[in-house]
Amino acid sequence: MRRSWAALAVLASASAGAMPAGGLEPEPGVFASEHAPDPATLALRDALLGGYAYRQCQFLVEPSLRTPYAVFLVRQAGGVIVVSRTLDEQRWSRLEIERIRALKPDVFPLDAATERALLKRFPVVAQTRQAPLDAESTAVLTDLCRDVLLQVRYPKKFEEGLDGVTYHAGHWTQERFLSGTAWSPDADSLTGDYVAMGQALKAFADAPEAQREARKGELLERARRVADRLRDSRPAELDRPSPLQSRHD
Repeated sequence: MRRSWAALAVLASASAGAMPAGGLEPEPGVFASEHAPDPATLALRDALLGGYAYRQCQFLVEPSLRTPYAVFLVRQAGGVIVVSRTLDEQRWSRLEIERIRALKPDVFPLDAATERALLKRFPVVAQTRQAPLDAESTAVLTDLCRDVLLQVRYPKKFEEGLDGVTYHAGHWTQERFLSGTAWSPDADSLTGDYVAMGQALKAFADAPEAQREARKGELLERARRVADRLRDSRPAELDRPSPLQSRHD
């Protein structure tokens, strides 16, 4: 199901506007869905996010007519790196075709056994690129991602569709993993600016070394737009000085 910033996170208990102790919070994960995660979704997650537990400024993108990809920050002993992963287009396309062929009349989605058999024949593989990111830029982005996702809420009306682009945003903090999702958001909105920042982050990681400084400038300009948008939309009771809102995955 595709939803426009369907809230998978709320303000952390230490932040302004948080729920009182004992209050209900949105709960992501296997206990809060109609069905257990299907094997194809788990394979997609493993291919794009596997191997890194503490991901920050995570964007996992599922275009309806193109290949899924993900980009995120991770902290290592030598500093921070941006990890960009894109599924192998030919393998992913072949798997999608075989999944459609395997569908039975009036039965959707595929049963788990059929999914597992297809994944065994056509494993999901991702291509990975990495780029180092300086401490100052990292601080700008991580503060921004945290603040954006900390404002995620359940919308009054859920939106869904069969085409367009679905975005899964995430950000690890010491308190919890923040997350949110959006389906084809309005470009002239906080969410639109935020996913555009994610696209700039991927462009930075994918760029040849000689072009990274220019791509970083574009990334920080996107971050500035998000910070301005967040400041203008910040409710009066939220007086935290940091720039963006957060997400939880």
